Amino acid sequence: MGDVLRLPARLSAPPPVVYRALTDEAELRVWLAEHAEASPDERRFAFWGPSTPQGDNGRQRLLAAEADLRLSFTWTLDGVETRVDVEPEPDEDGGTVVHLQQDGMPTLEELIAPTGRRDGMHSMHTFWGLALANLAEHVEGRALTPRADFRPGRAPEIRVRIEIAASPRRCSPLSPTPRRPRAGSAGRSRSTRASAAR
Repeated sequence: MGDVLRLPARLSAPPPVVYRALTDEAELRVWLAEHAEASPDERRFAFWGPSTPQGDNGRQRLLAAEADLRLSFTWTLDGVETRVDVEPEPDEDGGTVVHLQQDGMPTLEELIAPTGRRDGMHSMHTFWGLALANLAEHVEGRALTPRADFRPGRAPEIRVRIEIAASPRRCSPLSPTPRRPRAGSAGRSRSTRASAAR
């Protein structure tokens, strides 16, 4: 496995706010993982839990933390140490572009036909996509996207419950559930087709 995963994310918050969310353990517990220990000054950085690939314990080791500029750490997955670099960069609108990179990732061929465990390196594309979405939502003050369950014994189905603070009438165009036909409309449709076929 020798591919590099690269993901950019544009956030409306400035780099100091983003960097604090990346390095403060209380904030990490909100948007990234159920458990986190982080103190760049004490050279500590780890996160774990069911929503973290192979998250039975913290598998990270801090390499570098430069305030508002860079966070680098190793993450051991599938018994292999990978490197993660996260760089918040100011954009022209006062927000931040986060550049995330992780080395040692599976190639496309390995992702399509995986061997061995699928809850480690093979999960990183999904994990980091969701994590960056949650980071953006957290620093921008929005509700978070539901986290995925990366435990090996997880359920084979995915269920998400979303509550929308609006009336059903306002949400109906967004609803994935088909509308019920009005009484008598199905019969008219059939008779119209039957008439047209004669």
